[in-house]
Amino acid sequence: MTTPDEVEGEGGRIRLIEAIKTPLNAIVLFALIAEAFLITGSIQSDRIPYWAPLLVMVLIIVLFFVTILFRPTSLYPERPRGPTTPIDVQLGFPVDKQPIDLDTDATVMTVKPWKGGVAKRKDASIRDVSGSWVLQLPPETDTTDLIQVVLVERNGREWRVDNFSLIDRTVTPKLTKDRPGGGQ
Repeated sequence: MTTPDEVEGEGGRIRLIEAIKTPLNAIVLFALIAEAFLITGSIQSDRIPYWAPLLVMVLIIVLFFVTILFRPTSLYPERPRGPTTPIDVQLGFPVDKQPIDLDTDATVMTVKPWKGGVAKRKDASIRDVSGSWVLQLPPETDTTDLIQVVLVERNGREWRVDNFSLIDRTVTPKLTKDRPGGGQ
């Protein structure tokens, strides 16, 4: 985050402009500048009507929702990319179905891009952490990807998690097959 001391002095404006990384940041900066000019102008002069700052605020709110409609990922902070940053998602199994003994080799994950495209089937990396199961997603998974996981227990029960995204850090699997050859 840029502090006021960093903005002052030589190169401060450049650092402030470099801090704008998403469309949402640009809208906020525009809003602050426009509001400051309108409020200052309306205080110093009778030429700017008192409702002008309110009109600009309504325009900014509309721009905000249009941005969210077309770029929903601009709401979420950028996450570091690279081979060392996998994403952990907690699997919250129902308490009445405990204990859960997942077969880590039989678990399969499908990742589909949000804007369409080919779904990629991958081996799911799951692990038991203190009696709770954690799904580890590969670092190249995008925030907008839709993820589907089929979890199989050693006793034959099958669980499924349909279409969650990286925004969800805890998901609840649904039981799809209670025992081999039987339904729920």
